[in-house]
Amino acid sequence: PNSTVEFDPWKIHPNPFNNHFILSCPGLNSHITLTISSIGGARIWKRTFAPSSEINVVPDIKIPQGIYILSIETNNFAASRKLYKR
Repeated sequence: PNSTVEFDPWKIHPNPFNNHFILSCPGLNSHITLTISSIGGARIWKRTFAPSSEINVVPDIKIPQGIYILSIETNNFAASRKLYKR
């Protein structure tokens, strides 16, 4: 089943994802950099987005099925969570 991963108050959904996922980030007022890395730490994809309360993330590369780490960075916030690709 699909689930939502919460960053309090940030959310990633759906997780696991197929071709895209949505990052809900209420109150975001600075640029945000998202990085998808392998469990081993190799960077697979990285993009910076303009401030928005909801970001539709569509990686422009083929990401194989598996478990990844999504890192989120803004001027005053950083977090990492597991991201599942189906």
